Amino acid sequence: MTVDFLSEVVDCRHPDVLGGQPVIDAEALTTLQELADDDGEFLLELVEMFLGDAAQRVEGMQASARGSDWDAVAGAAHALKSASANLGALPFSRSCAQLELSVRGGVATEMFSDTKRVSEMFSDVQAVLARLQACLGA
Repeated sequence: MTVDFLSEVVDCRHPDVLGGQPVIDAEALTTLQELADDDGEFLLELVEMFLGDAAQRVEGMQASARGSDWDAVAGAAHALKSASANLGALPFSRSCAQLELSVRGGVATEMFSDTKRVSEMFSDVQAVLARLQACLGA
């Protein structure tokens, strides 16, 4: 798989993030694919693991925010930040980092809005990765 192919598959941009930055960086996916040197099976497995884990973390983060368990929100944001960066979901990763900072700083208004932004951005990430799964034959 080439960067051009992956770029075409994952061509979706956040309209309100850094002038429309891509939801997923195709070069990061290509690097992962090159590490595996297979027909996409490794990348598909990574995507499936990420989506399953991240969906649970986002749901848990939302529930924790509703219950004002901000330590749990920060923990979920921290885990999501790293995992999403590894898959090239860089705007999502940065939003998770911002949420973690908001919680650690105790800025209530930002904590709620950042939690909402992370949840909304995850929907974009899910959609793009679902399209990638379909192209890889999942």
